[in-house]
Amino acid sequence: MNTVDKNKLQTFLEDLKSADLVGMSFQANPLRLRLEFTFGSEYDDVAIELYHLVHFSFSQPLNLEEIDPCFWVGKVEIKKIENSEDSFLSTLPYPLQNLDSQNDMESSPLLHLHLEGDIAIDVLHRRYQLFREFKAELVQS
Repeated sequence: MNTVDKNKLQTFLEDLKSADLVGMSFQANPLRLRLEFTFGSEYDDVAIELYHLVHFSFSQPLNLEEIDPCFWVGKVEIKKIENSEDSFLSTLPYPLQNLDSQNDMESSPLLHLHLEGDIAIDVLHRRYQLFREFKAELVQS
């Protein structure tokens, strides 16, 4: 799922700076998070799904009733955790202590998605997939 080359991923993330986050869905089995973005009616919408979630943090403004349901995205990045995972997790409010457990995902690097703008999202995950949702053109006869 992480077969997207680094340049394509970087372009995708850079483009999100002019997008609005319009949807967020969480699925428990398999554990995943889907973030949906729009660029307006003239452009295709995009989404990113994050799989094998390890940690998820979400913050929104206290005055949510006064804010448009579309959240402006100012910054978004995905970085591979270069240092040891347990050291990185210890810097977060991560309550689980079984950091030495062996699993089939251990060979996949831990990735950190950070989004900030009208809201803030931090997700530690192992895999992701990018989606482009093509808008159908209305043809009249």
